Amino acid sequence: MCTIRQLAFKAPIGEAKIPNTTACKVSGSSAFYILDGDIDAFFTRAGTLYKYVLGQTQLSIPTSMIGEDNHVNLDDEQAVELIEISEGLTRGVNHRTGTWKVLVLRVVDSAGVGPSRSVTELGSDVFDDAFNLVSWKCSL
Repeated sequence: MCTIRQLAFKAPIGEAKIPNTTACKVSGSSAFYILDGDIDAFFTRAGTLYKYVLGQTQLSIPTSMIGEDNHVNLDDEQAVELIEISEGLTRGVNHRTGTWKVLVLRVVDSAGVGPSRSVTELGSDVFDDAFNLVSWKCSL
């Protein structure tokens, strides 16, 4: 089982932009399968009731469909028949309660260069606003 992701690459300075790549991250591993072909057409041909959602839609790809270079051709006629599609779990927010000790540092270097936000603004960002860093933890 793998989850559809978008891989973005930054080209070295002065070189042509590298296009984003659609891939499928293997569950419980750091491995990826590169999804070649028209992914929108694949989902249309598969007749699914939903469009794919990056980070959520999961594919079960038979090993026979995976090339030596870990590429999967979604334009292959057998892809629709052999690849199973499922909706993975949605990303959510874990609400953590309790007393947590947090140390916030505002570092300024020897030249006096530091964050553009003041001590008060940083404190508000960490402790006070609706999306503060203390009471929210995003799960991936």
